[in-house]
Amino acid sequence: MRNFKSSGFRTIVTAKQLFKMPGAKALLVLITALWTIQACSPKSLTVPAVTEPATHEYFPGKFVWHDLMTKDVPAVKKFYGDLFGWRFSGPDDPKAKYTTILFNDRPIGGIVYVAELEDGSNPSQWMSYLSTEDVDQAVELFRNSGGKILREAWDQPDRGRMAILQDPYGALIALLRSEAGDPPDADPVNFGWLWHEYLTTDLSAARPFYETLAGYQTESMPVREDYLYYVLKKSDKPRAGMAQVPWEDLKPNWLAYVLVEEVQPVVDRVVKLGGEVLLPPHPELRKGSVALVSDPSGGVFAVQKWPFE
Repeated sequence: MRNFKSSGFRTIVTAKQLFKMPGAKALLVLITALWTIQACSPKSLTVPAVTEPATHEYFPGKFVWHDLMTKDVPAVKKFYGDLFGWRFSGPDDPKAKYTTILFNDRPIGGIVYVAELEDGSNPSQWMSYLSTEDVDQAVELFRNSGGKILREAWDQPDRGRMAILQDPYGALIALLRSEAGDPPDADPVNFGWLWHEYLTTDLSAARPFYETLAGYQTESMPVREDYLYYVLKKSDKPRAGMAQVPWEDLKPNWLAYVLVEEVQPVVDRVVKLGGEVLLPPHPELRKGSVALVSDPSGGVFAVQKWPFE
């Protein structure tokens, strides 16, 4: 995604409205439930490869998979199916541990059932997987930099070597060295994954951490004097963005984007399907080409028209 620019986030809603994240203790319980760390072996959870057919090609620094953790599997299946035309493979059970998301007959993500958390926090959120050359070495970087190891590196059959972590600033991320290779680099398509952004209040700390983690080269984008935006590149290919946001109480997050042809009709359907519009399209925000929304269970993502110029 080249020449990606942002006009900055306006304070239309508060940071707490944007990301209703569970606390650290609840997050650990959530991750435990996600991969049944204590009760089951990894072999008891069947998950698909991140690309079919296998490519055996790797693009470290690229986000290659997405899992939605949710307490309401039937609701989100209907929501994303009606909104984007995504289809699903897995047991027809509202408490099925894992449901594969299919788009154009290919797997692009998963839905993980997570029960209500003891502290009342909403467990629903998207988690993005970063292609990583050496997962074990990356885990040590998190450990030595003050991050939290929510799930130590392990080999998941058909998926590859994985780890689930919280970076030193609080953002959830999964690392993956895929057994089948990474999805091919291809132009994004309507209703498919488009982009990823790291939203933070401390770019000066997060930027060098991710440069070390993924070998990114960062390029600042001229937006405006009071707003900082960086494009994270690997081998001259843009892989993600990193933005300085104005809300001091924002918990840093990796935000996933879905490509749409027009934003407002999608936003209207989000509401009709039981979702919520957190940040509506606005002329000062990428010329009205982007919106921040959540599904009925609270999973937050962005929709973006591209190109928007």
